[in-house]
Amino acid sequence: LNTGGFQFGGSPLLAEWLARSAALGHKYPMLDVGCAFGANALAAARAGNGDAKVVALDCDERHLAEVREAAEAQNLAGVVSTAYGRLPGNLPEGRFSSILVSEVVHFLSGRQIEQSVAALAARLMPG
Repeated sequence: LNTGGFQFGGSPLLAEWLARSAALGHKYPMLDVGCAFGANALAAARAGNGDAKVVALDCDERHLAEVREAAEAQNLAGVVSTAYGRLPGNLPEGRFSSILVSEVVHFLSGRQIEQSVAALAARLMPG
């Protein structure tokens, strides 16, 4: 798996990502773009104590299967969901309280980054 990139143990932005969702009362799910094996999505779900719903997005179905398996094993299946997608388009429907894009942008061209920022901004709740 993951022959096209790498994954750190977790993003240094995790606390801020969760805080932004909490500021909106966790009324909307959080989105983890390029979730790979789900380290950030699962950590956010655990830290949110069941209040923070997390959508883990990746362009590899094998990664998403691993995330679902880990969520089930950690009793987070009702909190973490998965979606197949790839920047700049093909994003899950709906609005999100906060969006984490970690270890992803370096795979995109300048134009794709611009398109991705616009697409993600359109899905982000104000606040």
